[in-house]
Amino acid sequence: MAEQEAACAPHSGLSPAPAKAAGRVRGVSRWSRAWRKFKRNKLAMAGATVAIFLTIVAIFAPWIAPYPYSESHWDHAWEPPSWKFPFGTDELGRDMLSRQIWALRNALIIALMAEVVTFVVGSAIGATAGYFGGKIDNFLMRFTDIMFAFPSLLFNIVLVAALGRGLLVIFIAIGVTRWTGLARLVRGQVLALKQMEYVLAARASGATGWDIILRYLLPNAAGPIIVTLALGIPANMMVESALSLIGMGVAPPMPSWGALIATYQNAVLSYPHLLLFPAATFAITLLSFTYLGDGLSEALDPKD
Repeated sequence: MAEQEAACAPHSGLSPAPAKAAGRVRGVSRWSRAWRKFKRNKLAMAGATVAIFLTIVAIFAPWIAPYPYSESHWDHAWEPPSWKFPFGTDELGRDMLSRQIWALRNALIIALMAEVVTFVVGSAIGATAGYFGGKIDNFLMRFTDIMFAFPSLLFNIVLVAALGRGLLVIFIAIGVTRWTGLARLVRGQVLALKQMEYVLAARASGATGWDIILRYLLPNAAGPIIVTLALGIPANMMVESALSLIGMGVAPPMPSWGALIATYQNAVLSYPHLLLFPAATFAITLLSFTYLGDGLSEALDPKD
């Protein structure tokens, strides 16, 4: 009996601290290895560079834009690109470069904040379902399936129509329809990780379920979560532009890429700059964030 107690003694005093420290060491090498892989991907680096540049432009839009986005220069209406107006002007003489800078700002605000909503809702539901299991898991996953089956764009339109057109309403409407994929991903990651030794040690030491989720499970599932959120940014921009195309985006005179493209698509032969510049900058922005997300997916792939 004494021998059995002596054999069990080391296990009864097991603490999550050593496992956590080891996890940090492994985490450092993992993230360093991911960064090295990311740097070798030229498209990913190019996408990251352009994405960072565009983000800086969006943040400092009020100071970078040459003119206020709604300021009219009546003597310069319908002007082609020039030194004074590099992207030309529209029918009201508004500077198209300034309007596109603000369209970029609005698109990034909506896309990034929608991903914040996606992360909070999706991680909370997925982690809760995966860790606690049983009836909680069954209920939350059936709710997730229902939300996943509902047409997301239709739900966006209904929410915007009911609550009004504004940046806050639009990013909440997009976020509350995009969390389902992340919830499924987080649930799968938690199911795989909750039987790991460091989780069992933390549970044996008396850590609560939410403490384990926040300190051990979600940090170790960070790679797939980051990739999903990064790839969601261009997808959110597409949704925001689609809402603007049907007149449910940000309210005029606030500019939006979707509204700019929809408004001037019939003027492409007479005033091509009004359509080509918004379409080109929109495409460049989508490609940069897409390449960034693809590069993160490859760099954080645990199979490599």
